[in-house]
Amino acid sequence: MEDQVKLKERIKELECLYEVSTLISKASDFDQVLPTLCEILEKAFQYPDLVQASITLDSKNYGSLDIIDDRNQIRQEILFQEEVIGYIRVGFKNTAKRQASFLIEEKKLLTKISQEVSFLFERRKRLEKEDELTQIVNRQERLTVLGEMTAGIAHELNTPLGNVIGFSEFILSNSKDKVVVDDAKKVKQSALHAREIVKKLMFFSCEIPQNLNSTELRPLVEEALDLLTPLIKEREVEISFRNEAEGKFALIDKIQFIQVIFNLLNNAIQASPTGGKVEVKLSEKNNFITLMIQDFGKGIPAEIQGKIFDPFFTYGKKGQGNGLGLSVVHGIIKKHKGRIQFSSEKNQGTSFVVSIPKLP
Repeated sequence: MEDQVKLKERIKELECLYEVSTLISKASDFDQVLPTLCEILEKAFQYPDLVQASITLDSKNYGSLDIIDDRNQIRQEILFQEEVIGYIRVGFKNTAKRQASFLIEEKKLLTKISQEVSFLFERRKRLEKEDELTQIVNRQERLTVLGEMTAGIAHELNTPLGNVIGFSEFILSNSKDKVVVDDAKKVKQSALHAREIVKKLMFFSCEIPQNLNSTELRPLVEEALDLLTPLIKEREVEISFRNEAEGKFALIDKIQFIQVIFNLLNNAIQASPTGGKVEVKLSEKNNFITLMIQDFGKGIPAEIQGKIFDPFFTYGKKGQGNGLGLSVVHGIIKKHKGRIQFSSEKNQGTSFVVSIPKLP
């Protein structure tokens, strides 16, 4: 009779493993899979009506965590790359079976289930990474196409804008009519503004020639901060600057790179709440010098994060800027054979990291 009971329990455990493997092989959504997995696990135990299973994974709880009797339970850690990412536990719902003990096989079953959950976690991480890489590739392809388009547009606009500015200056030099002079000044001013936009488009498309020299980044950061002093005081923002790349140099165009730092700092300060904080850090990693600028504002909405380097796209307040700031930054960094990455979370802030090759 005892052998039949043991056999019955082993069959339940094998059925549980089969159901769990099947369930996990077909899905990657924790919210759908893990509650069902807890139900399957409960049925495999000797007293299915008296036990409750719960899973804690990735800082979330699944199953009946609150009503498990802490004084009589078994628990198994879930590991991923030798780190504990959660655990599974099974316990009795009430004190009726407090004196009962779990079978050795049930403890082994929990170990196998934890391995299956680890496989699920690994697969989801891999899918997230693949999706992230796909987005990066798509973004780079789009930016390349945009760069080619903007280069063509910029070249086409330069000649007529030069003519407008030239004729405006001719009118200003030869006319004494106040109305005509005032109108000519407005035309010239508008044309000069348009030419600045064209210049920024050329930055984005990497068409601007560079004056590269061996340069340390610390003085450039300090110069950009000095230029932004009025805004920093107005916003009452605290700037924390750490330099861990003292004496390290990169081949850069000083004027262009100050523009990069200025734009990123300006965005960070604008994104910060009054009395907030912006962290700036220079460091050395492998063969690169990295500049990190972190604000603690509202963050960039997830739905527009893939567009922030596009020309004329802006997520700031209406009427502020022309949407060329980050596209210009991207173009300059690309020209320097560097890269720019960012991460942003809602109400947690945004971090931009610029990496450029370090001189030996």
